[in-house]
Amino acid sequence: MGIILAILKILGILLLAVLGVILTLIVLILLVPVRYRLECLIDGPEGGAEEPGFGKPHGRVRITWLMHFVSLTLSYDGKAKVCLRLLGIRLLPGRQKGQKGPVLEDGEGPIQNGQDRAGASGEKGTPPVLEETEGPVSERGERPPGAEAGEKAGEGRSEGEPLPLSPDGDETAWGKEEGPKEPQEDADGEKLSLPERICRVLCGLAEWLSQWYRNTESAVKRLSDKVESIKEQCGFYLGLLGGEDAHRLYRKTADVAGRLLGHMKPSRMTAELEVGTGDPASTGQILALWGMLYPLVGENIRITPDFDRKYLAGEIYIKGRIRACVILFHGMRMVLDRRLWRLIRQLKKGGRN
Repeated sequence: MGIILAILKILGILLLAVLGVILTLIVLILLVPVRYRLECLIDGPEGGAEEPGFGKPHGRVRITWLMHFVSLTLSYDGKAKVCLRLLGIRLLPGRQKGQKGPVLEDGEGPIQNGQDRAGASGEKGTPPVLEETEGPVSERGERPPGAEAGEKAGEGRSEGEPLPLSPDGDETAWGKEEGPKEPQEDADGEKLSLPERICRVLCGLAEWLSQWYRNTESAVKRLSDKVESIKEQCGFYLGLLGGEDAHRLYRKTADVAGRLLGHMKPSRMTAELEVGTGDPASTGQILALWGMLYPLVGENIRITPDFDRKYLAGEIYIKGRIRACVILFHGMRMVLDRRLWRLIRQLKKGGRN
């Protein structure tokens, strides 16, 4: 009995340890923020500050979590690079092993034109042997007359089946042009006169026109019913999305989105730029836009204009953090809202109607 209690005690301790590790990981994921940092440097032109032109950009975005336990770095220095590390061990990019293609033996190469390489079944370099063909061939190698007509007549029949005979008993007569057709006959085998044939054609045409009119009428009716149904559906959806519950849901969505953006916005942002477009008017427009955003950015962004030349150089630095618990909290606010699910049910119900 004591042994069983000792085993149960050990199992309970192990279970509690596993649960403690899982809870610790959950707390760390929810509370420890993911930090991001953006650094961008735009060098001046190669000729220095006196030379007009746009400099080459160099940038790096770094995302870290839990004191660099996990870090992801995206850099650009003429070429984009990605680096993922776990506990300082690089996972991406991994070691790239050289791939070697299949090596061909001497004298062998790719198969061309669907033919086997020479020497596949015999000695190398031996030309293929052509089989002798049976059948009459003229001295000049031309095909005997009537062969083409015989091939056309024999298409679609199995091997060994004789050619069908013509009414005259000649097998090759099927390739000849047919003569004028006999006058049409009625069910009793009597030949119809020209007025009777014209009457039959007119009756068939009248029947076809009647059938076409009935089909067109039914198609137009189905189309009008479909258009009426679409109009009803559009009216239903417009009334549903313009209701009071929908407007309250819109306001709550805007509030959640604003709070999320406020949480994820950079905690520090600085930029020092020297900008010139070569046109004083467009350069002045850039300064006007910067003046409109000055109450928001304040002294964090500084722009030095250059009205005489095209020029771009400077430095940009952005830093911030994101917590998973905040995103989860606002996401649950939206998911648990009864108005959202009621609106979804009504939209599905209207779609089925």
